[in-house]
Amino acid sequence: MRKVTPTPQICIRNQKQKIMAKQNYNCSEQELYTICETGWNSCKQYLIRFTSFKAKYVLLFVDGKLAAIKVARELPDEQQRNAAYETA
Repeated sequence: MRKVTPTPQICIRNQKQKIMAKQNYNCSEQELYTICETGWNSCKQYLIRFTSFKAKYVLLFVDGKLAAIKVARELPDEQQRNAAYETA
């Protein structure tokens, strides 16, 4: 199992994507994306409860977070980035 090391994380604010440093987690990168997707899908499933907790939890917000995870998942991992760097 490959440990997650600091890699770019996508954060959508004001319709723009920004790259932020990500902390280390005790799981693989793919597991982290799956955990995040599960959390946001749960939020989507119980959207009325989340919205009553905080008004920002609307469908557009949650779908944006799920889209950001999809974009991050498609970024090259550390091994791919290192290979590209070594061959350049």
